[in-house]
Amino acid sequence: MSLLEHFPGRCPGLTLDRPFGPESITGLFLSKASAIGHAHAVKQFFWMVDDRQTVKKELLIYMKPLMEILLVAGGGALGALSRFGIHQFSERFFKGEFPFGTFIANALGCLLIGILIGSGRAESSQTWRLAFGVGFLGALTTFSTFGAETIRRANDGSLGIAFANVAANLIVGLTAVAVGIWIGKHMSGGGSPDVV
Repeated sequence: MSLLEHFPGRCPGLTLDRPFGPESITGLFLSKASAIGHAHAVKQFFWMVDDRQTVKKELLIYMKPLMEILLVAGGGALGALSRFGIHQFSERFFKGEFPFGTFIANALGCLLIGILIGSGRAESSQTWRLAFGVGFLGALTTFSTFGAETIRRANDGSLGIAFANVAANLIVGLTAVAVGIWIGKHMSGGGSPDVV
């Protein structure tokens, strides 16, 4: 039985040729949702339609961007909290002018993104790439704070610390990515020591 036969007399112009149009299943759902409220619309919609697979497929078209946003937002929240925790830890245990909090967060982020790339999850899993790579690591690492702290030290006359900060972030960061890729390849069973 075709999906159109589930709507006798209710939606005479219904078609699946244009899944985003007002006469599509999704268009019908969205118009009902705005007219009578989301929860009630969902109940009515599934009462009207028995072909759950087709409905699920169409609803997932709209749900996918929302899920991607939620993955990035959730990962970003955890990454930002982690960076805040690292900063608090470094303020407490490391004294001096060198910005250890930002350095540790950036170095750790470089290592972790290397592992993500080396393991192949960045390419094979959109969930890992969005939640961990874009969200968590994007919020954990910070180039803007690194730049601001470096310029602040230079303006204060601490040129040695400013140059040391640049060198440490670049050298340790790039090395951490290479080491992370190597670790990721071995964790995934690749076994190759090559980092490129």
